[in-house]
Amino acid sequence: MTEYDFETYPTDPDSMSEYLQEREAAGNPMTREEGEAYIAWNTAKEQKMGERIARMAPEEEHGKGGIDGLDEAMSARFDLEDARFEVQALVETAEDAERAAGGKRPIKRERDIVASEGFSGMGVTPRGW
Repeated sequence: MTEYDFETYPTDPDSMSEYLQEREAAGNPMTREEGEAYIAWNTAKEQKMGERIARMAPEEEHGKGGIDGLDEAMSARFDLEDARFEVQALVETAEDAERAAGGKRPIKRERDIVASEGFSGMGVTPRGW
């Protein structure tokens, strides 16, 4: 498997979205394999950040200049997670295209479910539960 330098990829969702669009426009879209590798790398990095946050000492949580170190770390972690979702959507689109080429229906995902206007779903359980 090809090794990718994901440290150079954007880690906030807006920049990742822009990066993916630029690659698409340049004729070099992210492949499914590269996307899956990025998701695995991103998940591992996010896990490391979570462990680091859990081990933060109280003095580290409150950074210099009144900026809360814990808030900053959590913000970076959430940005990384959102960037992963951008790539996940790309991988799922590629997977759906492969299924369509094979004559199969796309996989129904949670984000594909659309409720009627005004329906919140509160108090509703799926069948069989």
